[in-house]
Amino acid sequence: LMDAVTGMLVKEENARLDILIRKAEEFLEKEDQYTPSSVERLRSAIEYAKTAENAEDAWGQLAEAMTSLVRRANKTELKNTIDKAEEILSQSEKYVESSIAELQILTDEAKLVYDDNEADHVRVGEALKKLIDEILKARLMGDVNLNGAVDTEDSAVLLQYNAELTELTDEQLEAADTDKSGAADSGDAAVILQFAAEKIVSF
Repeated sequence: LMDAVTGMLVKEENARLDILIRKAEEFLEKEDQYTPSSVERLRSAIEYAKTAENAEDAWGQLAEAMTSLVRRANKTELKNTIDKAEEILSQSEKYVESSIAELQILTDEAKLVYDDNEADHVRVGEALKKLIDEILKARLMGDVNLNGAVDTEDSAVLLQYNAELTELTDEQLEAADTDKSGAADSGDAAVILQFAAEKIVSF
């Protein structure tokens, strides 16, 4: 846009400025697409351009304000991710405590970005990535094989571990310790089996 306006064969500076003012006002018709502060800078530049005695200076300030407009970020995905994080936090007893230890902090940070009308796509993208990464760390209690579900396979894996037929990571052992006794044993395997069979609804 700036190259096109600059390249126009208009000899009078005031005529060239009038063209740029009209183009700038077209941006204001879609001001909801841009951050409030950048729109306000453009609005001020337009008002100055309409009354300025120095057309060249006014043209420069208006051109800078136009090229400095910052688009609002699309926050839909961030909102959906915040909702998922809050769902997990509202059912924190279902998850391994250490796996969601930082989730509340990152959720609060993401909310600040979501509520900030000045947040651009870079900030929103960074907040989204950090929150998604943290959500992916969340582990269900009883999910011994870490596949995102608690079923009979988890009980079987734990029994194999107790029979010394397989090894489990610290993360798996923490998920297997449903009674938080500090040991993942056959008792936990039995509880996981009851949960998988819907005999109990929580650990």
